[in-house]
Amino acid sequence: MKIAILTIIDFTNYGNRLQNYALQAKIKEIYKDAEVDTIGGCSKHILSYVYPIISPLTFVPILKRKKKMIKNDNSKTINLDRYSKKKLSMLNDKYDAFVIGSDQIWNPGYVENPFVKFAMFADSEKCMAYSASFGVNEIKKKNVKAFIEGLNHIPYISTREIKGQELVKTLTGKDVPVVLDPTLLLNKLDWQKYAKPVNGKPKSYILTYGFSLPKVFREYVDKVAKKYNLEVININKFSNKFTTVTAQEFIDIILNAKLVCTNSFHGHALSIALEKPFVSFSSKQVSNSRITSILKITGLENRNYKTLKEEDLFKLDYQGVNDRLNKEREKSMEFLKKSLESILNLQKK
Repeated sequence: MKIAILTIIDFTNYGNRLQNYALQAKIKEIYKDAEVDTIGGCSKHILSYVYPIISPLTFVPILKRKKKMIKNDNSKTINLDRYSKKKLSMLNDKYDAFVIGSDQIWNPGYVENPFVKFAMFADSEKCMAYSASFGVNEIKKKNVKAFIEGLNHIPYISTREIKGQELVKTLTGKDVPVVLDPTLLLNKLDWQKYAKPVNGKPKSYILTYGFSLPKVFREYVDKVAKKYNLEVININKFSNKFTTVTAQEFIDIILNAKLVCTNSFHGHALSIALEKPFVSFSSKQVSNSRITSILKITGLENRNYKTLKEEDLFKLDYQGVNDRLNKEREKSMEFLKKSLESILNLQKK
């Protein structure tokens, strides 16, 4: 039995690689004898083009991180956006099932080739989408036809956030479930087993993880660090010595942080999965619905920097959160398992 995960592949992005690892792990948990490959195209994110031209100071650590991440990654990397239709049809013959997701696989800004991102090269009955994300509130008119055709090609669909669920309903009329991002399917113990220790970490530190950190974010972190005598590891500041750690080492850095400050979806998800106190700098914009969705699911809306009380900064009782998460994990795993079973049973007929 051969199963392919179709996703965005970005070897500079920890969240992207960790969600992929987690989904592989959970599929292998269901089908222990299955071969699970990851194939996909690289993210068309604007940062992929900006990094190399900012300065050598930025380019060198990004390149180093990418090399280390590739070396420590066991997924198969095929840039499907560059594949001919003949080669794509060969993939259809090779695999029994295609799992599309997670991450922003259907973000129109990242979708270079809708034919690929909706697995149109594969037989419809072989396809499912797990925790797929659009990352936007609406699909522009020029993209609507391709998205309708693509979504209708996939019999079993789940999304990562409520807005994605609404988009599928609007475009196809289908009612689909919202499921957990793969990183949240793994619990703290799972991630502890995956982690690799990083030498030279400060004794007490705040981890900041995000993109385009606004002034209010930086000022908040500096104020907390100074008041509580904490160092700061800004994992995406390319002058920081920890910026080139592997994905496994990144988990270790989260595990040992006193506090995580983040505006990244996976910064939130991994903090929750690893049971860490965190401060959310997510805005209320609709484009951040993936963050507001997971905060609502876990009952952690109060962790926003605007509402979080200082006495709760380093305290977070995860008992109730884990009760909620475990229910969502059961629902999410049930969708993944039943969808795969339906696909694979059809292959046997």
